Amino acid sequence: MLANDIIQTVCEEYEVRPEELQSPTRRQHTLRPRYVAAYLLYRYTDMSMTCVGEMLGRKTHALVVCANRKAQADGLAREAEAVMDKTKRRGIQPSPEMKRLRELMDEMDILLDSMMKGFARRSARYSRTKEMIG
Repeated sequence: MLANDIIQTVCEEYEVRPEELQSPTRRQHTLRPRYVAAYLLYRYTDMSMTCVGEMLGRKTHALVVCANRKAQADGLAREAEAVMDKTKRRGIQPSPEMKRLRELMDEMDILLDSMMKGFARRSARYSRTKEMIG
């Protein structure tokens, strides 16, 4: 029920139809609301990234990954939280356990990103050393 409420609020806020969120178009009119919906659905429901992507008409989880990056990079998070506030005013709120789980998952994502960057640097350094030796 929460997922449908989030989509409905996003559609009302951005004046788009739910079908437009699921369409393949990349026009700004539908792209920004789609990112907001993906960010909120992943953050405030127990849906996996793939399920969120499928709910919004995509085949993979890439939409959610991109929405999370945009949330951190260009202020999408503030915009999305404003939409979520409107959803909450309708009487729908995520449980405290779900909020904490999302916070922990966000922390894990940050840690995994930094670990992967470290591995990539070490791997590049190893390759350069191997080339020099031999």
